[in-house]
Amino acid sequence: MNTSHTRTSGFTLLELLVVISIIGLISAVVVSSLTIARVRSRNANRLQEVNTYTKAAEIYFDAAGQYPGSLTSYRCLGRTSSQTCFGGIAGDDTLLSQFRGVVSGEPPAGDEGGLDTYTGYNYACSDSSCNGYYIRYALEGTGESCASGSLVVNSDFASAYTYCQVVRCQLGASPVRSAGATSAYVCQ
Repeated sequence: MNTSHTRTSGFTLLELLVVISIIGLISAVVVSSLTIARVRSRNANRLQEVNTYTKAAEIYFDAAGQYPGSLTSYRCLGRTSSQTCFGGIAGDDTLLSQFRGVVSGEPPAGDEGGLDTYTGYNYACSDSSCNGYYIRYALEGTGESCASGSLVVNSDFASAYTYCQVVRCQLGASPVRSAGATSAYVCQ
């Protein structure tokens, strides 16, 4: 009786499992890299938009002798009064029109990707004459670098974001960290 087995060409089940495991591992690394690249891209866009607003505020100041706006309470930049951003704060039609006068194109409203309720940018005058201003914004990830001229308020905000603030104070005042839950900066 002939009991010899002839091997046919093909792959064994073990070889197929090894190849599928390697392909799965490679695809996991690629997807992870793409996610990181998307976050970095969104953060770079946010930093560019913050720089656009700071430059626009300086141009407005040169023309009007004060920064845009008149309210010392925060309003959303780039959004109308019927829209909200960053923690449910409403936009401001007057502020939007003031920035429209100096920003080429439509003022940026901030993207919706990745930040949940912390999208957009908040703006407030530092005093009733708007001789200074604040812009608050968040970046995805903890420990991220804020825009040039911005201060890090909290590098681990809500355990997922870096909370930043641009502070422009009137002559003779300087930014001081305030007391409170967010420990934001104010002009004094």
